[in-house]
Amino acid sequence: MEDMLLVGNDKEIVQDLKTHLSSKLDMKDIADANYILGMAIKRDQTKGKLWLNERKYVETILHRFNIQDSKSVKVPILVGVKLPAK
Repeated sequence: MEDMLLVGNDKEIVQDLKTHLSSKLDMKDIADANYILGMAIKRDQTKGKLWLNERKYVETILHRFNIQDSKSVKVPILVGVKLPAK
């Protein structure tokens, strides 16, 4: 069994795709996803925003290589910078 996550900004198109796929594949539509591929998913549907958080995935990798006690470093971008959406 494979997992699939459909995301789009047009609910009608997403629903049409689900209908088409379900005619070709044995699939079931489950509730909104909260987690996929090591990323936590948070959404604000009223504002049309979606956030992905990889904290748990990063922690898993750090533990796998036994470097969970490593010191963090700053990234070359200012905190709070808003990147423009296309």
